[in-house]
Amino acid sequence: MGCVDSMQILIFVSQDAIIFAPNSFTPDNDGLNDTWFPTHSSSIDEDFFEVQIFDRWGEMIFDANDFSKVWDGTYKGRECQVGTYSYRIYYKRKYSEERHAVVGHISLIK
Repeated sequence: MGCVDSMQILIFVSQDAIIFAPNSFTPDNDGLNDTWFPTHSSSIDEDFFEVQIFDRWGEMIFDANDFSKVWDGTYKGRECQVGTYSYRIYYKRKYSEERHAVVGHISLIK
């Protein structure tokens, strides 16, 4: 009589972690490109994600860890000046504990 055996294994197939952060936006209330927020692939862990935006003096003017919160080009209710701002994005991939940081610049244009 022959032997019978079985085995079960769970395999996670993960996409690459992709974050697209636009390099400019125009918060002029024309309905086009009025807010800024990076888009991401589904492999980013939504429970560990943070975006910070800094002015040219290094003051943090925007902070979000909720994907529905976008920067509208204001700080404390006042319009920010046209110019270049820095951002830092912290994230980790799903099913991993390795943390990552991405930095870049945004041009606020009117």
